[in-house]
Amino acid sequence: MIPFFVVDRQMSLEILKYCEIDKLPFKIGLMGHANTSKNFQQEFRNFKAPNIVKMCDSGVFTKDGCIPENYTDLFTIYENMHASYGIIIDTIKNSTATIESAKEAISVYNQSTYNFKLVGVAQGSNLDDYLSCYQRLKDIGYTYIAIGGLLKKNINSARYVKVENEGFLKEVVESIRRKYPNDWLFLLGCYHPKRHKFFQLNKIYGGDYKGWVFNYQVPQTFLNKLFQKLNEMDSKSASKLNSLKHDRLITIAEIDKNKHLDISKDDNSTLLNQLNKIEKEIIKLRKISGKKRELNNYLSLIKIYETIFNLDIKEKRKLRFKQIRSYLNSSIFSFYKKYLLILPEFDEINCNLSFAFMSDISKNQIFKKLLSYKQQEKLLFLLDVVFLSCKYGLLNLYDIPFYKQEIIQSNSKIVNNQSLLNQINDRISNIDYENIFFFDDKDSKCITRKDLLSSENGTKIQERLISKKDTKLRKITQILYRNKDLEII
Repeated sequence: MIPFFVVDRQMSLEILKYCEIDKLPFKIGLMGHANTSKNFQQEFRNFKAPNIVKMCDSGVFTKDGCIPENYTDLFTIYENMHASYGIIIDTIKNSTATIESAKEAISVYNQSTYNFKLVGVAQGSNLDDYLSCYQRLKDIGYTYIAIGGLLKKNINSARYVKVENEGFLKEVVESIRRKYPNDWLFLLGCYHPKRHKFFQLNKIYGGDYKGWVFNYQVPQTFLNKLFQKLNEMDSKSASKLNSLKHDRLITIAEIDKNKHLDISKDDNSTLLNQLNKIEKEIIKLRKISGKKRELNNYLSLIKIYETIFNLDIKEKRKLRFKQIRSYLNSSIFSFYKKYLLILPEFDEINCNLSFAFMSDISKNQIFKKLLSYKQQEKLLFLLDVVFLSCKYGLLNLYDIPFYKQEIIQSNSKIVNNQSLLNQINDRISNIDYENIFFFDDKDSKCITRKDLLSSENGTKIQERLISKKDTKLRKITQILYRNKDLEII
């Protein structure tokens, strides 16, 4: 099963390059469309790697609709983009119009020699309609068929981005798969990590996913959460600070108001400069207050706030890229991991300094080594690394800089052992690891090997569990790392 990432601008390709999808040991798809710019089409064409599969559609369901006037022009674009698969022009929930288009498409396709495989689309308004359309496509000569029409529009949007009915999607897919057990199938617009296992069970070749690129928070979101946390810790008697916070709210409200009005850029620039000065003054007063009251946690939060506040454009962009990479690694690429390495407590982490753009994100030496090896490409892409934490639960190697409790949860939060076991069992249920490596720590307050073996998936874990208590980490480096002489400890 191949997840296809929808890309329609250069920035999307830059993010995926940053995520190193071209180095993964499994196939990843790119879904482009014909309405994109010439420059983008060239970039799409040049994005090459042995594991990358490219597919293109006509852009019929984008804001501008299908721009190419005929199939000859459309297929020329598919060829120029070096697509492995090219999708016909379909009409949502209209099987009759889609079949007519399919006939024209295959006629043009058969008149020349193209390097891409032509993909028909089954459409329909009900199950019988889908089954009938699917069979007619096969009768016409299609061996590659996608199922479309299962999405709905977002309100005030021209794009179809959400599955309309999960139950109907499953009914259509399972019905087609029962009748045609060995056919090549693709689900248009329907991939999401929550459906990954469903895709695999029904032997779906792939599906495209537009939402991957939205999995990040802008720096202002972090700042707002931090500001609220600091508000709770501010001295109530600090009149000057309170006055500045009031001015800050008024200025932000004015900037937001201007977004909806025809206000000149110069006016908005003046307000932004004013807000910038207020923010700096608030940071200065808070530092003084924190030192007077000897509040280390308060001062740490101020340090984070100041660091985020001072990020330049490039650093903000890098932060966004890292968050998306973290999401892809933990939510999608993890499905392809073969080995699970579970390391003991990670509570040494200084959560107040846990942002990825800071170099010293952890006091944990094992984590530092692992992250270093990952960055140097020495750690296998097939190895899934997680840490157990009684404070924060199960932490992924890539997620640690971004775990949700990082700045808004109290440090006194405790995750009980049963919750940790549930998280591990959920992971093992969703991902079929070949081997599991678990390292007990005799001083750990978290779960033990015995807890794992007596849990819901205990039998499954026992079959795959290789490590024993007190096993040295250097022993598995010989199995799991490219450099067999590499030592972690």
